[in-house]
Amino acid sequence: MNTLTTQTSVPTMMTSSAAHASSLMRSVDATMTSTKTIYSEVLFDYQKLAAERIAKQRSILLADQPGLGKTLEVLSALELADLYRIGKNILIITPIINAQTAWIDSIKRFVEPRYDVNVLDISKGSVHDKRAVLSDNLTGLCNIVVANHNAIDLVGHANRVDTLDLVSFDAIVIDESHMVLPIRDHRKRTNFWHGLLKIRFNDYCMRVAISGTPDRGKLENRYGTWLFLDPWSTPTNRWHWLEQNFHMYEQKVSRSHTVKMVGTMKDKAKWAQLDEQMMIRRTKNEVLQELPPKRYVDVELQLSEKQIKDYIKIKDEDLEPMVFATRARQLADCQWDKNWEPWVGGKSAKLDWLVEWLDSRGYIDGSLDGKVVIASQFSKVLHWLQAELKSKGIEAEILDGDASGPQRISIQERFQDTANPLRVVLLSGQMGVGITLDAADDLIMFDSPYDPDRIEQIEDRIHRASNMHNVTIWNLIAKATIDQIIVGKVSKRYKVTRQMLDGARGINFEREVMQKLSVSAE
Repeated sequence: MNTLTTQTSVPTMMTSSAAHASSLMRSVDATMTSTKTIYSEVLFDYQKLAAERIAKQRSILLADQPGLGKTLEVLSALELADLYRIGKNILIITPIINAQTAWIDSIKRFVEPRYDVNVLDISKGSVHDKRAVLSDNLTGLCNIVVANHNAIDLVGHANRVDTLDLVSFDAIVIDESHMVLPIRDHRKRTNFWHGLLKIRFNDYCMRVAISGTPDRGKLENRYGTWLFLDPWSTPTNRWHWLEQNFHMYEQKVSRSHTVKMVGTMKDKAKWAQLDEQMMIRRTKNEVLQELPPKRYVDVELQLSEKQIKDYIKIKDEDLEPMVFATRARQLADCQWDKNWEPWVGGKSAKLDWLVEWLDSRGYIDGSLDGKVVIASQFSKVLHWLQAELKSKGIEAEILDGDASGPQRISIQERFQDTANPLRVVLLSGQMGVGITLDAADDLIMFDSPYDPDRIEQIEDRIHRASNMHNVTIWNLIAKATIDQIIVGKVSKRYKVTRQMLDGARGINFEREVMQKLSVSAE
């Protein structure tokens, strides 16, 4: 039994009979010899290794670095496990932004030409619109059901997608698992977890969690992933597992209420052993040495006098810490009017640098055919940038949470087409998954997220296995602002988590960053 019931055990593959395990192995080996498979025709060698292990182990965290093609690895693993056949049901749970741009597109390109499958896209199922009815759409073929994270939520006594819990699945894949599987206390499960526990699965159901950034900066976030990979029909009261493996402490959240928090690990060697058993993790440096590493350039900029005055002004206002932090970051980007809207035509040191950079590379006069992605955490900043660039004669499309599925696909296809005049995409930090924009050689981080994993996800929209090119990341940093503090904090957090995820395997993820200067020192 693949389990975490004791603090000292390390999970092993779940196989109730040697005969069935032997049958699975023969099925995988037979599929690998076919000449008309995803495995043989589409995958790189390193992807084949992952597909083989997933198909044989059947319960695993696929944590390959973003940009290495995890979607194709899983689709091939399902193929090797002989799941694309009549009567099989496959559930793929993914963010809405991934449903069309990654999964549906890849299934249409690589699965449907080879197998008779019935693809059901219920990713838009929501409690706010009509509920999708799943069972009525099932056919005699292999059914591949693509649902969004929210569709699994338990609302009242039923999932947001009606009859979802009436279907028995042979494989359940959770994409971007770091967004929905973290759990710190079994007594406070999310709606997603409650919904997931209602889903039925067949014997030997394949369970795959996918995340290029499984920890989101904190190791204990992976606790929920282990519970998913462990058959959730078994008792899941495992809070004591965290207590045995992490230093716990109490934190006061109000005058009368404290909560138990997870601190540092007690035994890193044991955690590494668990990783080796339950996780596939490869980096680009390991498996794609022909792909040049990212090049980082930190650009320090002095704010305009007007920006400095506005920045100093809010420091004297009595603002909540998070409100202050958000406004300080926004003021480091550009000027804002009294209604707190970006001021088109106002002063901005970052915009001045950006326009000069675009002009020097021929984006304004059209003399260069390059493409660039510009990322910001603020949708208002993206729309302000679009207006400012339009005034310079530069077309730019916005990929943020307001873009519909068809819009995302259209923008991605136009940007990826080298003959298309769309040269600039403005990317929201929330859209750092499920999008491929590797036609660009440059990414300009107009402002940086707090989360190092999100930064990596954004960077790997353009630094991917599908294009062996040189990628430069330009980090715009306003001097004497919160920008510099974020650089230092993020760099430290990134280093700690990567030491655990990759350090024992000899991979150096540490980037060269500027020496952190405090605001007071400036």
